[in-house]
Amino acid sequence: MAKVSPAGARALAHLGATDLRLLGQIHGRQFFRLTARGSACFASGEADAAGATPTDVYCPHGNFPSASLPVYDDPAVEIQKSEPGVARVLSLDGFAADGVERVELVRQGDVVASAAVIGNVFSLDVAGIDIARMQLVARDQAGNIVFSRGYPALSS
Repeated sequence: MAKVSPAGARALAHLGATDLRLLGQIHGRQFFRLTARGSACFASGEADAAGATPTDVYCPHGNFPSASLPVYDDPAVEIQKSEPGVARVLSLDGFAADGVERVELVRQGDVVASAAVIGNVFSLDVAGIDIARMQLVARDQAGNIVFSRGYPALSS
């Protein structure tokens, strides 16, 4: 069991979580697999001296990981009043199935950010980028695209 902060312990208890297992740590964020109410779930959160605080929890109920959904991405975005139609990414973290080696953020064929998948987790360095009309692309070891999804533009 991973070391969990008091706030993280309260959140996990609220979920009825058990079997918390640390999958990895990237850029001060920790990534976990856990069981909540009988389902496999995934969580990420900030890590500090008090322990992990899993905050972003995803319970796919059997849909992830699968051939049709080998990547779960969790973009944190910010929309400012001064730019109502622009969603800027604060962070883009996620989980990937076995066989996914690299995740890229692509705009009009150009790779904007890229990260290796390590221990089934990834974190793209994308702070401040407008996510509209971007594609998240997952590649296998041979470089083949195994998954892709787009982020739509916001309407202002």
